[in-house]
Amino acid sequence: MFPLFETICVLDGTILHPQWHERRYEDSYLTYFKKSPSKSLLGDITVPENFKEGKIKLRIAYNQHTVEVNWSPYKTIEIKRLKVIPEDAIEYSLKYNNRNALNTLYLKKEHCDDILILKEGRLTDSSYGNLAFLRENIWYTPDQPLLSGTCRDRLIHENKLIPKSIQLSDLNQFSSFKVINAMRSLEDVTASPIKNIIL
Repeated sequence: MFPLFETICVLDGTILHPQWHERRYEDSYLTYFKKSPSKSLLGDITVPENFKEGKIKLRIAYNQHTVEVNWSPYKTIEIKRLKVIPEDAIEYSLKYNNRNALNTLYLKKEHCDDILILKEGRLTDSSYGNLAFLRENIWYTPDQPLLSGTCRDRLIHENKLIPKSIQLSDLNQFSSFKVINAMRSLEDVTASPIKNIIL
C-alpha cells in the first residue's frame, strides 16, 4: 500500500521543476511518517527511452520504504466549466492515494468539466488542481487550498500568482479562471470566462 504519491511533468525527457516536488515529498513524508526520508524522491529516477518525447506524466507512489513508478503520455484536458460544490468536511492536505472523498464530489459535476469545492464559504480547489482567477491582468489563487500544489507554490514564489481569500460572492470581481497543477502550467492552459462557474 502506498498512501502518498507525487505527479511530475516530464517534457521531452526533462523532469520539470524537480526541486518543488522534492520539497513537497520531504514535507509530506515528515508529516505522514513522522520522520524525514532517508533518500530523495527523484534520485534514482531515469527517464526511459520510450518516454523522452512529448509531455509525460510521471507518477511516483510511495510508502515509508519503497516506491511505485508509472510513466504515461499526457494529453491536457480542457476544463471550461466548473460546478460549485459546498463541502465543509473534506480534508486533502497531503497528496493521498485515497481520493474517495474528491471522487465522490466529482460525481456531482453534472454537465460541467470539473467541480469547484467551497469549504466554509471559501473557494478552495477543483478535483484536478488549484485555481487561478484573473483580475486586471493579475492572477490570484485561493489562500486556503485543500492541497498546496507544487505549481501553485512555484508561481507564488515567482510572484506570478497572488494568494487571496476568495468568497463565492467575490467571483464577479474576476474575468476568467484556470485550473493548474504540475501537468497544467498557468502559461499552457486556456482561460475560461468566470460565467462558466455554475452555482
